[in-house]
Amino acid sequence: MVDAVARRFEGVPIKAVIGGFHLTGLPPFSGIAGSRQEVREIAAALLAYPVDTVYTGHCTGAKAFGVLKSVMGERIADLRTGTRLEI
Repeated sequence: MVDAVARRFEGVPIKAVIGGFHLTGLPPFSGIAGSRQEVREIAAALLAYPVDTVYTGHCTGAKAFGVLKSVMGERIADLRTGTRLEI
């Protein structure tokens, strides 16, 4: 999805990507789908795009979010119920 937008609007910064990454594993919300290295690779791939901020939903999972955050820093945030965004 991000790749398609980046190609269609080449050179235009993308303000935000909003959505869940479905990386929660078993047990729900405390596990991680895939390996930590795979999640780091997802983070690195996202950093290659001109995206200001990535907002993730609950289905990303806390552990996976932690791994993503360790790579992406301030370019990622969790989106919780009631969060308001101004873009």
